[in-house]
Amino acid sequence: MHLNYGVSFQTIHELKSNEYEAISLLKLSVENQNEFSDYLLFPTLMDGALQTAAELIKNHSGNKTYLPFSIREVEIIGALKESCYAYARFSDHDDIVYANEVYKFDIDIVDEMGNLLIRMKEATLKHQESVLEPEKSSLMYYQNEWVLAELDTDQNKSGQLNDIIIFDVDEAIYTRLKEKTAGQVSRIFLVKPGTACRWTGDTIYEVKPGNEESFTELIRLFTENGITPSHMIHLWSKDNGRDISFQQEELQQSFYSLFWLTKALMKKRLHTKFQVIYVYPMGSDATNPVYGGISGFFKTLPLENADFSCKTLGLLSPDIQSLTEKVWVEINMQHSGSCDICYLRGRRHVKVTKKFNVAGDKAEIRKQGVYLITGGNGGLGLIFARFLLESHQAKIVLASRSNLSESRRQELESLDGEVWHVKSDISQKEEIAYLIESIHNRFGQLNGIIHCAGVINDSYIINKLPEELEKVISPKVYGLYLLDEALKDEKLDFFVLFSSIVSLLGNAGQADYAYANSYMDCYAHYRENLCKEGKRYGKTLSINWPLWNEGGMRVDEGSRQLLMKTMGVKPINRKAGLEAFEHGLALGVSQFLVAESYRDGLLQLIPKQEDNTAFQSSDHYELSADSIAAAFQKWLVGEISSVLKVEVSDINMEDDISDYGFDSILLTELANRINEAYNLDILPPVFFEYSSIRSFRGGPAACTRRL
Repeated sequence: MHLNYGVSFQTIHELKSNEYEAISLLKLSVENQNEFSDYLLFPTLMDGALQTAAELIKNHSGNKTYLPFSIREVEIIGALKESCYAYARFSDHDDIVYANEVYKFDIDIVDEMGNLLIRMKEATLKHQESVLEPEKSSLMYYQNEWVLAELDTDQNKSGQLNDIIIFDVDEAIYTRLKEKTAGQVSRIFLVKPGTACRWTGDTIYEVKPGNEESFTELIRLFTENGITPSHMIHLWSKDNGRDISFQQEELQQSFYSLFWLTKALMKKRLHTKFQVIYVYPMGSDATNPVYGGISGFFKTLPLENADFSCKTLGLLSPDIQSLTEKVWVEINMQHSGSCDICYLRGRRHVKVTKKFNVAGDKAEIRKQGVYLITGGNGGLGLIFARFLLESHQAKIVLASRSNLSESRRQELESLDGEVWHVKSDISQKEEIAYLIESIHNRFGQLNGIIHCAGVINDSYIINKLPEELEKVISPKVYGLYLLDEALKDEKLDFFVLFSSIVSLLGNAGQADYAYANSYMDCYAHYRENLCKEGKRYGKTLSINWPLWNEGGMRVDEGSRQLLMKTMGVKPINRKAGLEAFEHGLALGVSQFLVAESYRDGLLQLIPKQEDNTAFQSSDHYELSADSIAAAFQKWLVGEISSVLKVEVSDINMEDDISDYGFDSILLTELANRINEAYNLDILPPVFFEYSSIRSFRGGPAACTRRL
């Protein structure tokens, strides 16, 4: 099959087959036993049943690769067992003559007594023409760097701009910008933080920070009053000499306000370009991570909706005139996607990501040290627990919200060292205090932290709910801050944060996750600066991990292939990940990205310089010829028919595509088909912007304008 399965997906222990039937013994791996009760249909066992069917394909298609594509019907008769049998056969022998492209199977899953548990009808496996595996990959390291990027202000000219919205706490910048731009901007409006959304008259509004309904009402008022913004300047983040202990309030006025603002704009489907500029106060040595985390959110926003371009603008204590000048410069500079800008010693810089070489040095990790691993019941936590036990005879404290299964406990206890599991929610201050006190009572010391607690709850911005947002933010933002505060006097060797590649690249459906990981990256720099001041102890390091073959966050196969095509990286294996961890502790950096990448393809996705062209306001995109659009729309109807298994005659070009039963997996499949046919790199969120077939008036070019 040409597929390398991680340990947790190797569920087939025995397999017998003839030309038309196959039966296998499936057993849940030790890696997944603790999560078994969380699922009705456990993914790895269901995948094992599909692997059983794939065995039959070898007799008819040779050495080609087939992947699960769809299942017509699933009947649940009884609860799935940790040990069971899968019996697969062709749905119809005639399916064998499908030109080796598609095979359909009926699959039964029974318990060890032969009682029927699950019945799948017409489980379809489809031939993949390529496995998206370029010829060679290697482990590569990357880090961020500020580089000089000054502009020629003589070329910084623009014509008439649409309305500009200023989000600020007072009228100083708003007034100064109105004076400076007289005759060059349609109108300028001010939005202040308040207790509710209201129009105070003239050009001033108020909105409640962090409240979704309030921002929805604000955009409704804008539309009702004929306001068509081309630029939104966010100035609510004010340092005021406060430290990050005020982060709850700062989060409401920064990340949450931007999130609900952009969601409200998306729901209006205005199809006009927006430039969002987030202005924040930089620290002389390190920036408040609440502010710095916006970079990750902005990396994802344009991936979900290409109407948005984004900039973060960091400034060191500017006066009103200087701030106004710099904001006006950025308003006039067009940039697709997102970029990070700051002014250092009065000169303009842009953040770039560069590859760097790693020497052979590895950190000396103390033997029999005491190490706390948060998220310790997850895949990555267990990988690093095993590593420290086997290689350093460590005393490991695994902290997680869920219980550690007995089988997993026994496996870990069979290794050298000592393992202790504590059930704890690290986003709660009282539970962290109890956790640290318990560690001291038991071991008398604590030598290092690996903070890998995290939650993903993938959903596009336009669909994201407040409670989903909070689940993702809590462990990586609140949990990290509270944990560091509780350990500020601890003489640690290291404090390692497990961040994600999403922080630097963004990923559609993970805007909150991108922010949370970007927060962690900035926190690493913030904490390392405190170490230099003698206020913290131990090396601070944030590692931006890609997907892992074993452990870590996982995605479905279609999304995995899409990531391979658009990002040029493949999941990292256990050996390479542990090597990167050991090298990282010896490096003189506080953050780095590591990935198995192809020919530096990853760098092509990370902004190097912004497009220094004058901003041109436009409410419409150039359209292709009608004949091209009609041909593309006809082709798209055929593909939708094929993906969903519905008749072409049942598809209305005016209907919302989502009405036909698309889920995230099927949207990914449709995006992959468009990419393959037209050599594009579109992502599934394009279908939220162009929700009907008719709306693709520009043919395939319409897709590319959304990137």
